[in-house]
Parts: sequence; C-alpha cells; structure tokens
Amino acid sequence: GKSVRNHREGQDPYVNEISGVASFTKYWVRHRSCYGCPWRCMKFGVVHEGPYANRIAEGPEYESAMISSNWLLTNMNDFGGAMEFVDASGFDTMAAGGIVGFCLEAYENKVITKEMLGGIEMVWGDYAAIEKFLTNVMYNKDLEIYEWFRRGTGYTAAKLDEKYGTNTKWYAMQCKNQDFAAWNVSGTKSMGMAYATILRGACHVNGANQKAQSTNVLRDMGTFCNFSGGAYGSAGQADIINFIMGTDLTSDQYIFIGEKAHTLEKCFNALNGFTREDDMLPGRIYEGTPEWGPKKGQIAYTLEDFNKALDDYYESAGWDKATSFPTDGKLQELGLNDVIPYMKKIR
Repeated sequence: GKSVRNHREGQDPYVNEISGVASFTKYWVRHRSCYGCPWRCMKFGVVHEGPYANRIAEGPEYESAMISSNWLLTNMNDFGGAMEFVDASGFDTMAAGGIVGFCLEAYENKVITKEMLGGIEMVWGDYAAIEKFLTNVMYNKDLEIYEWFRRGTGYTAAKLDEKYGTNTKWYAMQCKNQDFAAWNVSGTKSMGMAYATILRGACHVNGANQKAQSTNVLRDMGTFCNFSGGAYGSAGQADIINFIMGTDLTSDQYIFIGEKAHTLEKCFNALNGFTREDDMLPGRIYEGTPEWGPKKGQIAYTLEDFNKALDDYYESAGWDKATSFPTDGKLQELGLNDVIPYMKKIR
C-alpha cells in the first residue's frame, strides 16, 4: 500500500481524486520517453483551475504519493501545484514528502508548534500552508528549526529531541537520514528490510537482500534504466555490457563484481561511523499499526523479529552480526585484502 499521512495508513480515502484516472482526465496533456524507448513513462500535465492554475509539471509517478496521499491532498489542482513547486524548487519528491509528512504529524501531536514554525499552521491537506513551510525550509535563516529541516528529517528529529527532550524521532520515517519512499512498510517485510539495509538510506529500488542489492549495484554501474534493467535481468545486462565493452563475462561474474562494489560501499559507510544501529527501522514501525485501511492492525516486524531477520541478512552477506561489518573472510573472498587493515582499526 501507499504511504498515507506519514506512513500511518495504507489506503487513501481521496485516492479517486488523485489517481491515474484523475491524472488522465484532469491533468495529463502529453507522454514522453527517452530516445527509442516504447514505455513513455514521463507524463506532463497542467493545472487548469484554482490558485495554482497554469503550473506545468512532470508526473505523477507512484512515488508522487509522497506529496499527495502522504500529506492528504484531496484534489489534482493542489497535487499538480505541489509537483511543480517541489520540482522547480529543487526538492527531491520523497525528501520533501518525508519532511512535510513528519512536520504534519509532529505538529498534530504538539511536538512542533506554530510558534516554532514562525506562525505557520500545519494541517493535513492544507497545501497552501505546506508551500509556505517548504519556502521557509529553503530561505528562512532566522529560525533554527528551518536550518535543521534543511539537513533532513532524521537530523531534525534528533535536534528537536536533544533540545526539547521529546520523542520526535517517533514521527521520522527515515533510515540513515533518507526518507522512506511511497511504499508503506506495514505488512510488507521486504520493503522494511530494504529501507533499513540499503547503504544510501531508505530506498525502494535496490532489493531486500544482499544478493539483490549487489545485482542492482551492477545495474547502476552499467547505467541501466531501472525499468529496462529489470526487464533484461542480470543475464541480459551482462550480454549488453559484454557487447559494448568487448568482454566475455558471465552474469555470475558480473554479480560478483556487483557484490565487490556493494561490500566496498559498506566498508566506506563503516569507516565513516555507520554501525548496526543505522540499519534499524524507526521505532514506530515495530509498535505502530495502520489506523485505517486494508492493513489496519498489521505490523511487518516486531523489534525481536526484525533483529532476527537482520541477523539472517548479515549471515547471508558474510557480515558480522554484532557490528554489521564485512568479515575478513568475506573481504578476502572478494579480493578486497587492501581494505582489511582499515577495518581492523574500527573493529
């Protein structure tokens, strides 16, 4: 299910007003694609009425739910206005969605107040207020809280908790200071494991186990589109790379290269202070449940279950369960002997 109200629910009561059908009938004017691609996944639309009339934007995609359902927007006019504002302002859709969703829920629970935000009232579905908030995130240099928001959701929650003694991190749906995508974790174990373990933070496109993540590192190294890379599979990608590079490696050999690169990334993170604690999900995921919708009452993981699943992930990857660091044996197996002395210093 999608993220609704900062990942509290898995079904949007206003979905028919902002769905693909609504986009097709009320918003889209053109479909585009990369050169030679038949999928035409890029959609362009225009807002026809309301305060944001004549704004032109690309989207929505599935992840655009982070700036619609996640904020509880109820119509295509606000949604289209949000898409253009977020893109034109240089925000990543998921980061903007996460920052605002976090602020809306924290405001609802009086952890963040109107005074702290310089007079802005953050209410679910009020896009005018949300746009004012994001403008302050970009430009307000007078209020400390906006300096924090510019550094990310996880960073902001930590600073608020440190200053006010609150539990703001309960509302921060992020891992490694990267916001969740529009995929709800509740009732979906694989997405929870992906969010927690992917090395650049919560991400929905790199897989939920180390083999999948290594394969997708190969996809990214080969600069494959995520859609076409998935269609070709690892064997097809290997054939294409061999054709372009004049090499003759098997898909398994390419996956080995992907694992080597992925493990080297893990070592880089470890050397910069990341530990097993950074591979954990936000606390609410283990205890909170969707309040409404088809997944009401479901929990993907208890804390105990997640720790067991994380142990399994590390074991299959050849990484130490206590620290999350790759073992010397795994580094030797991958030909990363030069990295071992550096890892010994932090063990």
